[in-house]
Amino acid sequence: MLNTITVVAILLFFGLLLTSCRTLLAVTPNNFDVKKTPKPPDYSSADDWAALPDQNNPSDWIPKGTEVISGVADVDIFYIYPTMHSTPFPFRNDRWNASLRDAGVNLLIDNFCVRGQASAFNAAGRIYAPRYRQAHAFAYLTRDKKAAEQAFDLAYEDVRAAFDYYMQHYNAGRPIIIAAHSQGTNHAIRLLKDYFD
Repeated sequence: MLNTITVVAILLFFGLLLTSCRTLLAVTPNNFDVKKTPKPPDYSSADDWAALPDQNNPSDWIPKGTEVISGVADVDIFYIYPTMHSTPFPFRNDRWNASLRDAGVNLLIDNFCVRGQASAFNAAGRIYAPRYRQAHAFAYLTRDKKAAEQAFDLAYEDVRAAFDYYMQHYNAGRPIIIAAHSQGTNHAIRLLKDYFD
């Protein structure tokens, strides 16, 4: 059973958390400026992919006793990861979208998303997971819907550019599975509307 001090500490923690969230929601910066966003990706560089079939990466992780067929599979998986850009947002323009060079965000993407989610598709196909300038988690909460929309649009531009590059250089007529989670799913829906009947 919890003692009184533990209960009070838990209540204070959640009280502060709720107060912080309320404060974040009340602030509505309208300072999105595409000229100040992080540098765009270059999908001809392996550095701008979280997973490629011919590169060692966390998508290669599998449980013991499982066979990896991704190198010889007939199907491709285009995986769009969820929001990992959630560090404190001090209402600066350069925080609406993640930098592809943010080591902390990339560590989360690689170890939680690519290793924990995309790797599940190793038995189905070759995994392609582009890095993209994902919108900050705050974009889902802010009252500044215009800035949030611009942040999501910028993120989608990257996903679309990655898919274009994938189709031109990697696909070669192979069947595709588009897999996604959270923010990635929002972009996947747009991708399906733009590319598929």
